[in-house]
Amino acid sequence: MNKRPTCQAGAKGPRDSPVLVSHPIATLPVMVTLCLSCRRLGSDVVCRKCADDLRRGPDRLLANNLIAQAAFLHTGAARTLVHNFKYRGITQAGRFLAEAMAPQVPAGCSLVPLPRVDWRHIRYGVDPAPELARHLAFLTGAPQLNLLSAPVLSRDQARRSRTDRQPPMFRVRSLAPGPLVLIDDVVTTGGTLESVHRLLGPAVVMALTATASPG
Repeated sequence: MNKRPTCQAGAKGPRDSPVLVSHPIATLPVMVTLCLSCRRLGSDVVCRKCADDLRRGPDRLLANNLIAQAAFLHTGAARTLVHNFKYRGITQAGRFLAEAMAPQVPAGCSLVPLPRVDWRHIRYGVDPAPELARHLAFLTGAPQLNLLSAPVLSRDQARRSRTDRQPPMFRVRSLAPGPLVLIDDVVTTGGTLESVHRLLGPAVVMALTATASPG
């Protein structure tokens, strides 16, 4: 189940359905789709240029010895993938990111996504971490546990400096035995993951994100 992502992977959603076009040489139609990152036409869900721009994410040691791993570095094509997923509702970008995260999910663990603040979920129509966890559960067989509730409102963290960021105040809906893996889309300072780690306690063994900011 733990397979590496490929540019061919993933079913097409309504916004990214392939288009059949006639090729001037071949007698068979050619599948054409939009790159999930740069949105250029091509035959792969992520074009070669964007795929070559993806960089492996760093491992980080956060407070209380929480290890945070990331599939990609949050730069270039990976940053655009996350933006398209979170703010443009291109859910197949989330599928692609989850495929990159799947090999890092330890066997025997449960997945705990960090939900989006309610008003942003309503505004953008996507809750990134639960969506990633849903794909990861399908790809790895690990159960998804929705143990957290997000606040209705919270300050937008995206454009704030590292020192000015304040994590949302999550509420624990229920507790579960470990081992648990926290799932989120991006780690910047690690403050949000650390706050959830304190809430859920030693049952959390690691955190896994789609991307990690440099530095």
